[in-house]
Amino acid sequence: MSVVNHIPPPVPSDGDWGEWISWANLLPQFTELGLECVELSLGSSVVRLPDGVWTPNPSGGVNGGVAVAAADQAMGIVAATSLAPDALPATATLNAEYLCPAIPPLLLKAHVTQSGSRLVFVSVEVERADGRLALRCSGTMAAQSIGSR
Repeated sequence: MSVVNHIPPPVPSDGDWGEWISWANLLPQFTELGLECVELSLGSSVVRLPDGVWTPNPSGGVNGGVAVAAADQAMGIVAATSLAPDALPATATLNAEYLCPAIPPLLLKAHVTQSGSRLVFVSVEVERADGRLALRCSGTMAAQSIGSR
């Protein structure tokens, strides 16, 4: 098996939110998970996981680990909007509450609840097409200098 080096695109340098959405949609993890960023602004994002991307489990939902991985990606892009231009978010903590099967398509709504110069606290609600809340996540993203990767 060959290993592919996926280098993420650089973080946008200004507040052009269309550019930020394009940036998010080019992130390797977004494309690998089948995610689409549909809204992104300072401290808020909406990400979509369409139907048919992942094989459902017996309950009809996507695997819980996949749902949390998608939430982690939503946390990362929204945290990036609150960090200095020379920093990227790294997941420091992530908590998940599974409420019902995450039957796609899913909408992941992420919000920065508090931020400082080094830490960003984020909450994510994962909704099914019928409006039911399937998963609720919260976590802390730590600023990592781009040069220290």
